[in-house]
Amino acid sequence: MTDWGDTRSVAYCGLVCAGCPGLSDGCVGCREGGGDDPCQVRDCCVAKGYEGCWECEQMPCDKGCFGRPEWAGVCTGLIQAVQVRSLEGMLARVREKLGDVLDFAALSGLSAEQVREMLDAE
Repeated sequence: MTDWGDTRSVAYCGLVCAGCPGLSDGCVGCREGGGDDPCQVRDCCVAKGYEGCWECEQMPCDKGCFGRPEWAGVCTGLIQAVQVRSLEGMLARVREKLGDVLDFAALSGLSAEQVREMLDAE
């Protein structure tokens, strides 16, 4: 799922599948059956009927990436960006700030605050 204009290119946890270098390896994004399997975050959102964690009052929780220190801040920051900017607004801002192909390794370990600051920087 490489279409930056398609909101389904945002994973339930807030990661942006449109910018994932894994797409070149054949991954189609978690909404299309790719990504981690099983994924606690995807399973939770589907069970609750949510489009993503940005709809959940219990966010952040400790499921999946939110329970992993290296990804909790990144996913929380992206989810918060959706809550503030809208899904389309977050997608546009991530692409503007980080480019078409994201370096997820460089994002790993950032706090939610660092992610928000990066996206809000002018």
